[in-house]
Amino acid sequence: MVVPFTFVHSSRLVKARLVLAFIFCLSSFLPIGQTQRACHDTIVHAFDSICEGSEFDFNGRTINYTGIFFDTVPRVNPNCDSIIILHLEVMDHPVCRFSAKPLCSTGEGYRLMVSDDPRYNLYCRWSSHPDDPLLRGHENDLSVIVSPVEPTSYSVYIDYAETPVCPDSGSQVIFPLEPVVAAMYVSLDHIDLSHLEFSCEDFSVGTREPRYGWAGRNWYLNGILQPQKNEFVTFEAKPWWPDTVVIMMEGYSNTCIDTAYKVLPFHHVSVLFPNAFTPEADNNNRFVPALQGLIDYEIWIFDRRGMRVFHSTDTSQHWDGTTMGGIPCPQGVYTYRCRYRPLHTPGGFLSDVGSVTLIR
Repeated sequence: MVVPFTFVHSSRLVKARLVLAFIFCLSSFLPIGQTQRACHDTIVHAFDSICEGSEFDFNGRTINYTGIFFDTVPRVNPNCDSIIILHLEVMDHPVCRFSAKPLCSTGEGYRLMVSDDPRYNLYCRWSSHPDDPLLRGHENDLSVIVSPVEPTSYSVYIDYAETPVCPDSGSQVIFPLEPVVAAMYVSLDHIDLSHLEFSCEDFSVGTREPRYGWAGRNWYLNGILQPQKNEFVTFEAKPWWPDTVVIMMEGYSNTCIDTAYKVLPFHHVSVLFPNAFTPEADNNNRFVPALQGLIDYEIWIFDRRGMRVFHSTDTSQHWDGTTMGGIPCPQGVYTYRCRYRPLHTPGGFLSDVGSVTLIR
């Protein structure tokens, strides 16, 4: 005969005692005058669980690990012992992994969650101080959304849903949600070698004067955190920086973070032409363009009649105020035309046309 039986034990003592009494074989007693027949054993299956670190008292035998255990209980009829089969499971302690995720994008508040080993179902009981009406009806959910209007302490008690033996708890103070919308202004739309300095200003919402905790911003240039933290900052690009400069501002409060980006093209070419020179002077006695970042270059200079007086494809050759034959040119206004190809834009040529005054 097989009898299933479940031990009942206290979760506080985490220990159970087996009490078996007056269990007799069904064929132990027969009417008077009849011959007694052989008796079959009674088998009792017991199922129970304890928390890790606890002990189970199995008829005086201490057990602290998962397994199947056997014992017998003598009966009145010596041929009718009861066989006890204990199925014991030692369960891990549930760890209350409490998390509060701010829902900054929607502004709903926070999602409070607990998580543990997915092998087990958990039982939750949430509470708050002061009382949060959003918890009502959701006290036993694994995940709840709350939106406190003042600093509130949220607590959760967890246990295994099927076999409550190993409780744990956690708590956390949650501040009112303070969303951040990042925005910034950049003084330039591109950088070149003649304009390396630029400024940025924080126009974000939520990065100033928070009600609780802290707020502010971080500035990044090409992914590198800068030491400046102010609302208005000035940076200076370096000539060896890449073709694009990515400016990022990370605005934050004590609950939310948002980012704003600006990409500035970096024109690594500088072509500047003087507007006058004097061949007989000690200084500025040559027409010397300031060139940087070029891989191809060609220049022509013409007099007022359109006659060419100078031509070169060498950036180191400069017009000294003479004709192609070495004759000094008269004082006056001359026209130059230049075509060049920047190092970082090798796909095509750029051109420049202007005038220069030769003074004698």
